[in-house]
Amino acid sequence: MPRRNTATSATNADLLKNHLRPAIKSIRHGFLSTGVLLQHDNARPHTARSTVATIQDVFQVSSTSAVFASPHPK
Repeated sequence: MPRRNTATSATNADLLKNHLRPAIKSIRHGFLSTGVLLQHDNARPHTARSTVATIQDVFQVSSTSAVFASPHPK
């Protein structure tokens, strides 16, 4: 994402559709058919309905599973 941009559900959806999916498709052939695990920190842009809908559409899943990763391990 360019500097000084705010992370919103729209920018997140654009990143998923136009950058992440093509990168996975070109670098890791077959990963999209076997499954991709998206890890996020539950920030609002990551959990917004539009972002979840984009994930379901782009990665063709019926539901999303998320792994919560704390930036500070205990």
